[in-house]
Amino acid sequence: MSPLSACTIVSKNYIPFARVLGRSFREHHPDGRFFVLLVDRNEGRIDPGQEPFTLLEVEDLENVPELRSFLFKYTLLEANTAVKPYLLEHLFECYDLPNLIYFDPDILITGSLDELADLVERHSIVLTPHLTEPIDDAAWPSELAFLQSGTYNLGFIGLKRSETTSRLLPWWQERLWDRCLVRIEQGLFVDQKWIDLVPGIFDDVHVHTHPGYNVAYWNLNGRTVTMTEDGPHSNGEPLIFFHFSGVEPESLEQVSKHQDRFTLAGVGEAAELFRRYTDLVIAAGYRECKPWPYAFGRFDNGAPIPEMARSLYHSLSPAKRRRFGDPFAAGSKDSFFTWLNQPRGVAPRKPPYLSRLLYHLYQTRSDLKRSFPDVERGDFPGFCSWLLEYGRHEFRLDDAYLKNLFHDSRATLFTAAGLKRRLVNRLKRFYHSDLGKKAKRTSKKLLGHERAQSLRQRLRPSQTVAESDGTGGPRLVVPEKLERLGVNLVGYLQAETGMGEAARSLARALATTDVPVSLHSIDLNVLARQDDASFAPAESEFPYDVNLFVVNADQVGPLIEHLGMEVFAGRYNVCFWLWELETFPAEKWAGAFDVLHEIWTPSSFCADAISAVSPVPVRRVPLTVEPASPPEPGFDRSHFGLPEGAFIFLYIFNFLSYFERKNPLAMIDAFRRAFPDPVDALLVLKTSQSDFAPEALERVRRRCEGANVELIDGYASREEIAALTALADCYVSLHRSEGFGLTLAESMAHGKPVIATPYSGNADFFDLNSGYPVRYRLVEIEQDEGPYPAGARWAEPDVDDAARCMREVYERRGQPDPVAERGRRRIEEDLSVEAIGRVVASRFSTLVRHVRRRAPRVPSPT
Repeated sequence: MSPLSACTIVSKNYIPFARVLGRSFREHHPDGRFFVLLVDRNEGRIDPGQEPFTLLEVEDLENVPELRSFLFKYTLLEANTAVKPYLLEHLFECYDLPNLIYFDPDILITGSLDELADLVERHSIVLTPHLTEPIDDAAWPSELAFLQSGTYNLGFIGLKRSETTSRLLPWWQERLWDRCLVRIEQGLFVDQKWIDLVPGIFDDVHVHTHPGYNVAYWNLNGRTVTMTEDGPHSNGEPLIFFHFSGVEPESLEQVSKHQDRFTLAGVGEAAELFRRYTDLVIAAGYRECKPWPYAFGRFDNGAPIPEMARSLYHSLSPAKRRRFGDPFAAGSKDSFFTWLNQPRGVAPRKPPYLSRLLYHLYQTRSDLKRSFPDVERGDFPGFCSWLLEYGRHEFRLDDAYLKNLFHDSRATLFTAAGLKRRLVNRLKRFYHSDLGKKAKRTSKKLLGHERAQSLRQRLRPSQTVAESDGTGGPRLVVPEKLERLGVNLVGYLQAETGMGEAARSLARALATTDVPVSLHSIDLNVLARQDDASFAPAESEFPYDVNLFVVNADQVGPLIEHLGMEVFAGRYNVCFWLWELETFPAEKWAGAFDVLHEIWTPSSFCADAISAVSPVPVRRVPLTVEPASPPEPGFDRSHFGLPEGAFIFLYIFNFLSYFERKNPLAMIDAFRRAFPDPVDALLVLKTSQSDFAPEALERVRRRCEGANVELIDGYASREEIAALTALADCYVSLHRSEGFGLTLAESMAHGKPVIATPYSGNADFFDLNSGYPVRYRLVEIEQDEGPYPAGARWAEPDVDDAARCMREVYERRGQPDPVAERGRRRIEEDLSVEAIGRVVASRFSTLVRHVRRRAPRVPSPT
């Protein structure tokens, strides 16, 4: 029997998986050869001599026609699968191999492959099917999903060098060269779907159904894994290889991100195999390699390549693609980069206009075409607004693709949509950002020279001591220099409140940076439990020259009394504020500005409101959202008294956060309308601090009578809230206004569908692309509600539309939800601790540069 040879394909962030696979192959077949194709560039990160495999790079393959075009037109997933038959042919020819096995990198060899070696000596092609048992439940993936994505799993294929294989590989290459796409609606799913045709077209094909081969989430319903002294078994037979498709090494509870049929607790003894495997992957360098960038993910000018640019390139004819030459090259006027940023048509135009890329994006989305039917004329301002606020994040569009909209589209919006006040407020924040130069040009274009000069003067923090406004002291000057670089963070670090969580969020973000931090916990008689133990007791000294106070405007005065003015004097003072209305009552808390040099706030909504009246810069620094994790042991549904099998809609609120603003009664009404007849749907309202609002609590209880609503009132630990979020099926918030909307973001991080009012702070991360927005209208507040005055405005969500959304989500239960998945990705990418850490570090560097630029210069000696 000939020695076995095997291979896999990765980009460099997946090298740890290849290491684990290669070692497991060598363990069972030390005489075999194992190859890894890197669809990437090594860039000096991997030492081939130290790896358990022979490393090849994709640019070494000479049998891929127009390789640069090939790598550009496909996404990372598509490229890694499209190159497979080319690699197999290359290895057969260059190494004169008699047989060759392809394994996906997330496979672990657990037993001898001798039987497989015998199979590929007797058959030209060996395949394994996804399913060997029917699927009778409603979980995902279903039998229909496998009909759509492919009968055979192409994480494995065994080939013998034969006449049949010599016909198979060119046939497969020809189809994958231009049609290796994730287009389920067109009958395409990368390299895999094409193999459905192979048993009919080619002879000498063996479909292997042994229960120990290619065990994975898709066949665990019919295969029982047991751990024995002789190694792992499947249905009593030796387990030969396990495919950990979709595993998240640091979030194992879900088993695979591609399914919802199993949790770790539901796979029996296989859970031990999952734990062993993820330990191996982490030990093989997972955390180090995960952030390594894809070499073919950028143009040569550094601009990231969005998937829409690849899609547009792929849609062109091969002849037209060839006209651009190397598609990664961006330097010439004839480059693809230049072409996709130009307007449609042949006549040159000045901005603003929709580039070919942005128009292509628009054409791919039926919802955008419905919302903006006249996109190049009357609906152009609205589409630009959507792009700048949301689309750029969803489609990961760098500023390089928005430059023809960035300031001119705002000028158009300013006139066409009547958004003058909002744009001026945004402009104020741009002035203090890294885009300041562009903002200055924009201000002159929008407002004219004199008003722009006036605005810029107002935007600059005061450099001199101002007159007292009667609140007790003069305005503090900006320090001449910052010698002790670092941050004194002051906040309600132990308080179980929104502002307490804001302080902890900033502390977590700062902990990911190189900025030194001193933590200081305060109380100021906050009416909340002080039991959050995320951070140890705080320091009493203020060793640094930058203060970050995480208290709202109404608490700045009490904070000064508590700490003393000496903590503020001589330091650069930043305050983090939340506010929930579109107008900020500056006259009410005017004195708060006098001791501050800068304000941070978590959302564009807050920044718009505060910057309209602020004499100091206002910067958006979002709250962090920690990665979702499975509930801790013991925190299952029974812990909360909730039934298994029910579809749970969840809403979490605190009565001290103002009952009318949180609007729970609308939630109950919407649930009643969505489910007038008994079904397995349950609305869970998790509340706290009802002892401060007994009348409001009674209103909730009365409204719940006769409905399938569970009220859980009282404090819960951080772990319990996280568990409740993970156990729910859908999160709903029919708020009238939010400063940020942290509970929405946390539910999105768990991959839950979220139904909410798309107004106020949550609009930064929640829209029709990432959730289920409910229609609303803006209404005047009829009477004072806490700090919110009568006559101000907030949203009134449409209860009937909320009921429709609830019903829609409920009826799609058990199916994958691409909206929820896009929401999860958005939170992970934009609001992770690391992402906000980068924002905070940038803000800190900016303010340090700002102070240094203002420092008096020593005259040169003459």
